[in-house]
Amino acid sequence: MRLDLRDVTICAVDSVNVELAARALNLSVAQCEFRDAILFSDAPVEGAFRAVEIDKIESTAAYSNFVFKRLPKLIETPFLLVVQWDGYVIDSGAWSPAFRDYDYIGAKWPGVTDGMSVGNGGFSLRSRKFMSALMADRFPLSSDANSDTIACRKYRPLLESDYDIRFAPESVADVFSYETTSPSEYGKPWPRTFGFHGMGNMWRHVEDSELVELIDRLSPYVYSTHHYAKLILSYFLLENFELMSALYARMKAHAGSDAARDALQIAGGGDEGARRCVERCVAACELVLRTNGRARRLAIQAVRAQRAAALRFAHALGKKSSFEL
Repeated sequence: MRLDLRDVTICAVDSVNVELAARALNLSVAQCEFRDAILFSDAPVEGAFRAVEIDKIESTAAYSNFVFKRLPKLIETPFLLVVQWDGYVIDSGAWSPAFRDYDYIGAKWPGVTDGMSVGNGGFSLRSRKFMSALMADRFPLSSDANSDTIACRKYRPLLESDYDIRFAPESVADVFSYETTSPSEYGKPWPRTFGFHGMGNMWRHVEDSELVELIDRLSPYVYSTHHYAKLILSYFLLENFELMSALYARMKAHAGSDAARDALQIAGGGDEGARRCVERCVAACELVLRTNGRARRLAIQAVRAQRAAALRFAHALGKKSSFEL
């Protein structure tokens, strides 16, 4: 039996990876009975949802403007669950009625210690109260900053004081969703969450064979992003060197060697431990790609040893390491 969420609308807004956004909606609807499910796109596709045609979303600013300024007028339920192609419902059994006690829930951001860490929007639950408040002219959006950061950090004090908006605490957000993980958490059982966000986490929720098929359906721009790079680093940490090198080959083909290396460095972080791990990851990809047969098997053995050495170095830095995936 599907989870009863008939006071919630689920939606995705996408003009780039439309088929994969439809997949995210279908997977979520398979577990939950929403009042409405909508895909907003300039290229509607069929699925277990309504397809509503909109103008093409051609930038992050255009996406933010639609979600914060136009979308609230199109939603009739008390709550809206926003999903994206790389974030969706994974365990309806982790849903808590307490989620309805808050006006905004999303995965927490790492490294934020000022009490305003909850804000990831790629998989987020928003109340009508929150959405209506952000439509006011006093809350302009910026074209050069992440809209989730603006709404959930810059405007949070004003939303709380003048509109009585309640942001979920970290303890609740941790049950609702996750986005960022660190090397120390790989290989360990992952706590149950209602959903997740982030391409770098898809290894937990998508079989290897299906993942390759999904990757080949991505818009080319994705291959040069740090989100894609995070997925490559994830497979490096997991010792899945065949899949790691296959993803790297696609990144290199579309973005070039220099851009691929830069994206991996950004994804890994800026400290010495992260730099060492990324260097080993890139070398491992190159080595596996240029070998086959017995030579590849020997190469993977060497790569496994290099990975272990790099991680020992990163872990030795302790809290000084920012190698966050």
